[in-house]
Amino acid sequence: MANLEIHGQISVVDGCSPHCGPTAAKIQPILVGCLGTYYNEVVSTDVPLSVNSPAEFIDVPLLDQIQNLEFLYVFANAPITYRFGGNIPELIGGQNGAAPGVFPTGFVGGETLECKNNDFPPVTVTFTAADQSAAQCANAIDAAFALASQSERPGFVASGSGQLGLRGFATGEETTVEVLGGTAQVALGFGDPNVIARGSGDDILVYGLGMWEFGKDNPQTKVQIRGVASQLTILAAGSAA
Repeated sequence: MANLEIHGQISVVDGCSPHCGPTAAKIQPILVGCLGTYYNEVVSTDVPLSVNSPAEFIDVPLLDQIQNLEFLYVFANAPITYRFGGNIPELIGGQNGAAPGVFPTGFVGGETLECKNNDFPPVTVTFTAADQSAAQCANAIDAAFALASQSERPGFVASGSGQLGLRGFATGEETTVEVLGGTAQVALGFGDPNVIARGSGDDILVYGLGMWEFGKDNPQTKVQIRGVASQLTILAAGSAA
C-alpha cells in the first residue's frame, strides 16, 4: 500500500509577470482526495524515458506492472498522443445476428474464405477435408497468411463459444479485420452483417503535462502512446497485476 499525496496549485496572474502585476487573480489547488489516496501499487520513472514511435501506438513503459490504473501523471518535452482503453478488433463467428459455425465443418476440400487484416491485401484461405474443428480452421487461416508473407496470424478459437475468430493486431477505430467472401463464409459463422470488426480507443493529444485520476470504479487497463520525445516522466498508481 502507498499513500499518494499531491501538494500544489495553479495560479493565474494578471499582468506581464508575477513581479510586475497584482496578486494572482485565480488560484486552483491540485488535490487527490482530501488527504491523499491509498493505492496498492505506485510506479514511476527514476529518470525520464525517451519515446520514438511517430506512427504506431506502443504500450506505455512501466504500466504493465499495474492491472487497474487509477491515477496517471505524465510530462513530456514534446507533444504525445495518449490512447486509453485501446482494443484490437475481433470478429467472431455467430455474432451480430449471424448463425454460428457448426463443427465439425463437414468440409470435403476446396472451400474458401477471403479475409483482410487492416490495410494489408486480402488473403484467400482454401480449406481441406482435414479442417473440421475451429482450431484446425484457425490454423489453416494462419498458414494462408504466412504463405501470403503477412506476419500477422489472425486465426483463433473464441473462449466460451468455441467459435472461429479473426483478430487484428493494432488498437484504434482505424484498425479493422473483415471477411470479404468465400464459399465457407456462412458455414463458419461470418454471414452478413457479421463481416467486419473495428478496434477501439480514445485518443488525446497532450502538449507536455497530463494528469488523470480515473478512480477505483473507472480504472484503465491499457494506455498507449504515439510520438517522439527525448524526455517522458511517468508516475502511475492503482492495483498491482
